Formats: sequence, C-alpha cells, structure tokens
Amino acid sequence: MKSEIFNAVASLNRGFDVVLESLNILREQGVISVDYVQRQTEIIEEVRSGLNGIILDRLGGREREDRQHYAKMRTTTETRLRSTDSRKRSK
Repeated sequence: MKSEIFNAVASLNRGFDVVLESLNILREQGVISVDYVQRQTEIIEEVRSGLNGIILDRLGGREREDRQHYAKMRTTTETRLRSTDSRKRSK
C-alpha cells in the first residue's frame, strides 16, 4: 500500500514535469511567449508545492503513527523473548 501511494506521488510530480517541459518546447518553437510560460510555470509550481505539502503532511502523520505502533510491537516482542530466554536458562 505504501509503495502505491509513493508511486502515485512520484507519477503526479512527473506529470507536472511533463507539462512544464511541454510548455518550454512550445515556447522554443515560438508557439507561446516567454511571459506566458513564466506565468504558467509559477501557477503550476504553486499548485504542485501546495499539493505536495498536503500529501506530505498527511503521510508524515501516518508514518509517525506507524513508527510508534511498530516500536511498541518490537518492545513487546523483545520483552517476551527475553522472558522466554530467562525461563529456559533457569530450567
């Protein structure tokens, strides 16, 4: 599931890159102006950074929750294993 989310974020950002590259090609070919490309680039980058910010904030919260959850699981497992080892040695 995590890999799907991160792949989707990467694809989304590659899509923004494709749009920006295409605008530059059209500018180089004289189809659109430098000023137009500049204005659109600013808008696109603002949208991209806003979207990435929302996504990363949300994912950051999930990762913190996962880290806490798995740290507790690891601690519980280590305690149980130490207890089991201690019992085996005392027999």
